[in-house]
Amino acid sequence: MTFRCSLRFEPDKTKGPGYGLIVAACPGFAEDPDALRCLIKNPSDGLSLGPNGWQPGDEWLRPDAVDLSGETLTLFVGPAVVDNLELQAIYQMALFTDVEHVWQGGLSINRIVYSRDPSLLPDLELAPPKPEGKSAREPMPLPEIDTDPAAPSSLSLDGAPVSAVPRSELLDLAERPKSYNSLILNIIFAILTVALLAGAGYFFYTRVLPKTDATLEEKPVEILKHEAADLPPGTEAPVKYAPDDLKGPKGLQVARDALKRKVEPETALALAQQLLAAPDDAKAQDGAFLIVDDLAKKGNAQALLLLGDFYSPAQPQRGTIRKDAELARDCYKKALAGGVSDAQQRMDALK
Repeated sequence: MTFRCSLRFEPDKTKGPGYGLIVAACPGFAEDPDALRCLIKNPSDGLSLGPNGWQPGDEWLRPDAVDLSGETLTLFVGPAVVDNLELQAIYQMALFTDVEHVWQGGLSINRIVYSRDPSLLPDLELAPPKPEGKSAREPMPLPEIDTDPAAPSSLSLDGAPVSAVPRSELLDLAERPKSYNSLILNIIFAILTVALLAGAGYFFYTRVLPKTDATLEEKPVEILKHEAADLPPGTEAPVKYAPDDLKGPKGLQVARDALKRKVEPETALALAQQLLAAPDDAKAQDGAFLIVDDLAKKGNAQALLLLGDFYSPAQPQRGTIRKDAELARDCYKKALAGGVSDAQQRMDALK
């Protein structure tokens, strides 16, 4: 006779992972629970769970223990059953004590904790321990290298040894120091050659090439020389200029050099007067303008008079300076205020 029963699975919290409880509500069960056997079958492939896992046919299992409370049976199962069940799976299960009393139903797995029993792990294959005092890794022996140049490196077709490289082309280690010394000598020779070429180029550029006006303007001219020999202390030496040093670009360079060296106002004004002595030399006139303009900015009255002459349309053209009556009048006014009486006549000439 077959009866329907309600089945559920839950982990065995008392025994821990790998153990579970199958609770079966079996109406009318009045048999000996120790004689109970069960069948767990997978409906998807028809295999049943046996002592050695899933197998074809019907395999009946005995639970580890059975607890009977009224008509409710609690089957205690271990890892042999639990570890073969799948979470969220549904199995067919039958319980019986004899062929005339069978209870069956569906068993669903909603919660399960698999075994973590270390005894289920395979044995490790351990290597024998190494003796103490020796390194874990033996050094590899170095290959023996035959340094004899006459040693054969290959065999000919008839078996006679031959050398892969002719003896005449083999490197003689004794000749290495000579090659090294030769390399050093070549480097020294190259450095000396470069130095000689650089010196020759500098001599050619400074002594042989013709000097242009631009070259003269870039180089300061040493003409502002004070003859200080045999002079009393505090006495300024007179300034002497070579005539050729005041012509053209040289005169302009003389003025720039004087401003750069910040000579005394009297010396600078005397230089401007000498540059103005060549009215047809535009470069010299421009040099004079640089000097008087610098002195005028510092309040020199005589320089203001000369600067006014550069700007005044009533005065001859000097250098490349453009005429400007207003600027000239302003310079003359300041010069007159500084005590230069000739400035009044210059101002009257502008009217």
